[in-house]
Amino acid sequence: MLTRLPWFFLALFLFILSLTSSNLFAGNELPGKGVMLMDPWSRPAPPVAVNGAAYLSFHNMGPEQDRLVGARSSISNRVEIHDHIMEDGLMKMRHIEDGISLKSGERVELEPGGKHLMLLGLNEPLVEGESFQLILQFEKAGEKSVEVKIQEKSAGDSHGDEAKEHGENHGNKHGSTSASHDS
Repeated sequence: MLTRLPWFFLALFLFILSLTSSNLFAGNELPGKGVMLMDPWSRPAPPVAVNGAAYLSFHNMGPEQDRLVGARSSISNRVEIHDHIMEDGLMKMRHIEDGISLKSGERVELEPGGKHLMLLGLNEPLVEGESFQLILQFEKAGEKSVEVKIQEKSAGDSHGDEAKEHGENHGNKHGSTSASHDS
């Protein structure tokens, strides 16, 4: 009877650990598995703004290539993956219809002046200090939910004015064109 007692406690400990470990790492993946989401943020926008943008980094910790194929949030009617491209000497923004490829071990930055998530048709203003949920859809890792903080970025952020203009003036002219890009 005494020799079975330590095994019972070990089994009980492992069972409890298995139940709680999924909650301990919610929103991020354990190293070596899936896609890890980092530093999600969005700039504040005036109440009259129709669109906004969200930024974050993600790191493919899995053994296989994955792809960000979409996103959604209750803060806006639509969320699209966008990129800035140079066309005819002008910087333009385009919808990336086929998503963003993410090789095993690769880290991708969504940032002002580059790839980003466009929040089209805001349902409420982006108020500094508040946050909203964003659900990213990956081809293999599935859906990942993250809380996006609404904040001004630090003084080291060189794209501040461009990103503000992007969020405030990103109107109908943007949604009318699209192109496919791969990262």
